[in-house]
Amino acid sequence: LIYMIVLPNMSGYKKYTNLKKGWHDETGSLEKNYQQKLLDLPYEIRGRAEKLENKYKDVLKMAGKSPDLKTMMAKELQQLEFLLENYINFLLTLSHYKEYILNNNLEIINDEMNNIRHRIKTCFDNLKDNNDLDLIHKRMQKKTLLHNNLSILQKRSEKIKQIRGAIDTLQVEIDVIEDTFYLISDHIATFTPGDSLNLDLNSIVNSVENTEKIVKETRSEMDKLKNLSIQKILE
Repeated sequence: LIYMIVLPNMSGYKKYTNLKKGWHDETGSLEKNYQQKLLDLPYEIRGRAEKLENKYKDVLKMAGKSPDLKTMMAKELQQLEFLLENYINFLLTLSHYKEYILNNNLEIINDEMNNIRHRIKTCFDNLKDNNDLDLIHKRMQKKTLLHNNLSILQKRSEKIKQIRGAIDTLQVEIDVIEDTFYLISDHIATFTPGDSLNLDLNSIVNSVENTEKIVKETRSEMDKLKNLSIQKILE
């Protein structure tokens, strides 16, 4: 009777039960979040994500075979869920970025900018002895329009360079997450009762969080660019 009264109030026991409850509450909830995004992935890369998803499920099964291991890994299992969800998000974002790069060739944009610079420079040629105010006014409007278009193209050029950097970051992050899952899977497979787990996912989680911020900022800038359009000059 004393055991039943005292044990539930002990701090160590509370921590143990809270960890177990937290693990049961949190794991499994991820599936609702990532399944639709998984389906949104292009077919050619969906298999890569499904492979890592299966590896995650294998880790859950292996951890579930040992109550002690499952409790010891409560935090790490939740971190793995976070990593898997962001892994799928990063794959989807990477696909969108590559498509954007294909549709916005930097060399073509540079050629367009050089052409506009030339047109700005020669905008008032042959008007030195012309006193037609209406024509001069039209040329001034044309020059203003050319400057606006040049500004838009410069923003696109800068954004493409930023997206290329983001692509490199995402590719590295995706590879790191994959390696992490396989290393943890191997570590758990060799676990025996009484062993200690030397798993530290904090640095990887922090890195993924920083990449999340980069993705959000880049997406916001891309949305702004979509609202900008090049105005065609007929004359």
